[in-house]
Amino acid sequence: MTDKMKILAVETSAVTCSAAYFDGTDIIEEFADTGLNHSCTLMPMVDRVLRRAGASASGTEVFACSCGPGSFTGVRIGVAAVKGMASAAGGMCAGVSTLETIAMSAPEEFGDGNICCLMDARRGQFYNALFYRGCGGLTRLTDDAAEAWEDIAHRIAATRTPVILMGDGARAFFALTSPPESAGYRIPEGEKVYQRASGVIRAVLRAGEGALARPEMFRPTYLRVPQAEREFGKSKKA
Repeated sequence: MTDKMKILAVETSAVTCSAAYFDGTDIIEEFADTGLNHSCTLMPMVDRVLRRAGASASGTEVFACSCGPGSFTGVRIGVAAVKGMASAAGGMCAGVSTLETIAMSAPEEFGDGNICCLMDARRGQFYNALFYRGCGGLTRLTDDAAEAWEDIAHRIAATRTPVILMGDGARAFFALTSPPESAGYRIPEGEKVYQRASGVIRAVLRAGEGALARPEMFRPTYLRVPQAEREFGKSKKA
C-alpha cells in the first residue's frame, strides 16, 4: 500500500460517528455525535463525504475502520459497512485499533507528549492504551487492555509526565481520580476528545500493508466476550 492510495474510512466504535476520504493528498471528513444511531446515519454520511471529494466507492482502493475495542454493536456496524463496500468495489479492507485511532485524533495544538486513550468498558473498567507523540510520529507504549481505573491511573503516574486524556471515557476516568493524580491530566474540549475517521486513515497509513485484509477475512477485534455471549454462557450453566 502506498500513501497515494484512495482510502474511505468510517469510525463507529462509540457514541460518535464519522466518515472520511483520503485522495492521496487531502482528507475530507464529516463528524457527528449521533448517540449510537449509526445504522441510520453512517451510509448517508459516507455518501456525502464521497460527493464532497468528487469520488465514488467503486473507484476506492481501501475501505477502513477501527475494528475494536469499543461498543460491540458500533464496531460490528463499521466492520460490516467496510466489508460490504470493499466486496462491491473489489477493494481491500483495513482495520486498526480503536485506541490507536483515538491517539491519531488527538488535537495538534496539545503538542507532543503522552496520550492515554480511554473508552468506557462498563463493569468498572476502561479499554485503554498509552502512546507517546513526538518527533512527528506516534509510539505505542502499552498494549490495548480492559482494566480498572486505579490500575490505569497508577501506570500514568509512573511516567511522571503530563498526559492528554482522549476518548469517550476520558471525562469519566478524570472524574474518578483526584489530586495529585489528576494534576497533570489535560482533556480536549467538546468534540475534540473523540476518535475520528481521519484518525483511522492516519493509523492505516502508519500501519501500511499490515493493516490490509481481504473482505472475507476481515473481522472485529474484541478484548472481552460480547454481552450476548456472556448471557448465553450463564443460561447454559443454569
